[in-house]
Order: sequence, then structure tokens, then C-alpha cells
Amino acid sequence: MSDIYEFLKSHTEFRTILEIGAAYGDSTPVILRLVDWKGGTYFAFEPDPRHISKLNAEGLVTVPGFRLIPAALGDHTGWQIFHPSDGEDADTHYNHWLSGSLKKPQQHLINAPLVKFEREIKVRVVRLDEFLWPYGLEKIDFIWCDVQGAEDLVLAGAQETLRKTKFLFTEYYDYPMYEGQIGAEEIKRRLPGNWRIVDKWEKDILFENAAQS
Repeated sequence: MSDIYEFLKSHTEFRTILEIGAAYGDSTPVILRLVDWKGGTYFAFEPDPRHISKLNAEGLVTVPGFRLIPAALGDHTGWQIFHPSDGEDADTHYNHWLSGSLKKPQQHLINAPLVKFEREIKVRVVRLDEFLWPYGLEKIDFIWCDVQGAEDLVLAGAQETLRKTKFLFTEYYDYPMYEGQIGAEEIKRRLPGNWRIVDKWEKDILFENAAQS
């Protein structure tokens, strides 16, 4: 398939969705529209205060069943240092706010020198298994994960959630854009149970959990 949006068009049955790293909500309304989502359960996790403000302004929080969680996902619940990205393109005036991470940048500094990491903030971090436990969800249809190199932390805190997840879509790099970043094969190895690769693109990969087929 050409991209993840083509996949979503063919899965209008999705009703329980987690978006991990929602940023400023560029993908959120597209996902909701493509799956014809109506009154299901949608959790959007985002730690960067700038993006949280934008998501609130978009009015998505008024959609029944939609919950915006102002936090990052990790391997523990608490507070952690977050490295927000900054930098403005002199020609387009585009703000490079989309590369913030719980991990320190590594190869990113070389590959994208216009993106700056010059400050640190403390953000709330939640462990997904612990966070979702009170909701009693029996199945997760789809997880969208875009956490800028912190995939290992998300996986470590979401093993029970992943066992009952049907599809996982995540960004990946097979070299360390961020310190300690794991590649596609290691992501697959850390998924609990029997998962297969549905499709793989230059920087994104889609997995399916065979136990949920």
C-alpha cells in the first residue's frame, strides 16, 4: 500500500485507537475521518505544552470519546526530562517543533542541523499498562506511535496492552537518530507474542498481532 492512510481507509471498523505522540494534531482528525470513528475510544498522548495548547484549540477535546492526555509514554510513571525541538527556517518561517523526545538527539543533530535542541523541560510520563488498567479495555484496534526515538520506552511500559492490540504503526530508524534508539527488527523482537510486518516504508512500519486475527 502507498501509505498508512490507505490502510486506514480499509478499516472503518476501528473503534479503539491510541495515538502516541499526537504533536499538534495534524494526523488526528485525518485518522478520525478515515476510520469513520463514531463514539469509540480515542486516547491522544502528547507531552509538549506547545502542541497541547494547539490540540485544545482545535476543539477535539469536545468530541465524545476523545481524550487528550498531556503526557509522554514511557517505562515508568512519573516525571522525566524532555528535549523539545526548536529552530525556524529562514525562508519559510517553519517552526521545527516536531522532533521533541524523551531521548537526547544523536544523528538527528547531523541529519537536520536546522532543528535545534537547546533546552530541557520536565514532562509527565505514564506507563501505558498502568494508565489504561482502570478503563478495562478488552481490545485495542490500532496504535499510532510517533515518539522520536523513545519506542523502547513505550514498548517496555505497554506489554500487556500490546497483547490485546490488533495493529501497531510506528516510526523507526535503523540508526540512532536519538540516543539508545532501537531499529525495526528490535521493535518487532520486543513485541509480546506473534507479530508480523504488514507493510514497511522508509521511516514507518505497520505490524499485526496474529493473536488478534
